[in-house]
Amino acid sequence: MEGGSLHELLHQNKHIKYYTEHVFGWAHQCVSAVKYLHGKDLVHRDLKPSNMLLTNDYVGLKLCDFGTAAELK
Repeated sequence: MEGGSLHELLHQNKHIKYYTEHVFGWAHQCVSAVKYLHGKDLVHRDLKPSNMLLTNDYVGLKLCDFGTAAELK
């Protein structure tokens, strides 16, 4: 996505303090995505900031890299 990964944002801009609303928004979107996956009996298995892509305005967050994802049995 246009904004790059959360990992890139955090490591390239170490001197920037992020608004609580942004951090809570990213956390909420990540938890919502994991909840959705679990509702579909899937588990991501590789959650980390480099697998979280941000929109250009740094508000939206999407999970990526489902190479190690597995179906819950």
